[in-house]
Amino acid sequence: MAQHYQDAMRLISKFGKPDSFITCTCNLEWPEIVNNLRHFESRNDRPDLLSRVFYQKLCDLMNQLIKQNILGSVIAYTYVVE
Repeated sequence: MAQHYQDAMRLISKFGKPDSFITCTCNLEWPEIVNNLRHFESRNDRPDLLSRVFYQKLCDLMNQLIKQNILGSVIAYTYVVE
């Protein structure tokens, strides 16, 4: 964790203050989650499904931000999953 902090501070010292701070949370009502639950399962019964869908959504978001530049050109970035 300390290494991640130092890496982030190095980015700030090299590229300046961040322009954006984006938060992504898992929505328990995403169709990918709801459609893959059995009729007797609740969302709390399938943490594997929740984490897998969240990771896919996160990868898609990062792809749109970094490669497709939907919010503009990206010079540097860092992210944390909690």
